[in-house]
Amino acid sequence: MHDRAERRAVAPIVATVLALAYPAAVAAGAGALAVLTVAAAVSGCALVLARRSSLRLRVALAAIAVWLAGALGGAFLLSHHALRGFAWVLVALYAVPLPLVPWIYARTFAGSTVRRFEGPEPGGEQRSGGAEEQRGATP
Repeated sequence: MHDRAERRAVAPIVATVLALAYPAAVAAGAGALAVLTVAAAVSGCALVLARRSSLRLRVALAAIAVWLAGALGGAFLLSHHALRGFAWVLVALYAVPLPLVPWIYARTFAGSTVRRFEGPEPGGEQRSGGAEEQRGATP
């Protein structure tokens, strides 16, 4: 098995290949673009698993894959209805994943907790929590 440095070196290469292949896929047509999109998703998941393999992450990726298959199945069933199909794709494949996928990924880290924003501190002044505070430069 490769060591960690070799696994990290693969990510930029894969990203570069996919970025260079995208314009060619657009020029080649919808079929090539669909294949490249699937390849990008699979390679992204594979790179994450190679860098940080855990049971929680595998379960999360499997859950996302099942949801994606269901969403694509729904899009296929609604392909003959232009407005309903477009609305389904917009909601199921775009709007829902925006908050859901990063939240699921964050939950894969050991001891992760999702914290809610609780507003300003009771003193009335809101702290920024910026770089100065992290360096200890605040008075």
